[in-house]
Amino acid sequence: MFDDRRWIHAKERMPNRAIWEMLTIFGNGIGIILCFTIIGIPLGLPLILFGLFAAYRSFRYPVVKVTCPVCYSRLQVEKEVEQFHCMCYTHLKKEEGEWKKVE
Repeated sequence: MFDDRRWIHAKERMPNRAIWEMLTIFGNGIGIILCFTIIGIPLGLPLILFGLFAAYRSFRYPVVKVTCPVCYSRLQVEKEVEQFHCMCYTHLKKEEGEWKKVE
């Protein structure tokens, strides 16, 4: 069975990066579908280029690796995020530069 816990809170941990990754999937997906036809090539190529630009932008946001104190999994979190949920559904909050479990 497919386990999607990893992606449930991805937008919460990386809000900017998640938006650019959705644009990457949209641009490349629609662009590739349009490139299957001769008529769609002029429309598909700019969408593929836009998708590649969005992929480049998604990796420009700085991330920090955070270790959950409960399940010890390492997660990538954008620097400006103040609180998020881990894959084990533990609520973590940044207090004085350290990530602590919220009771």
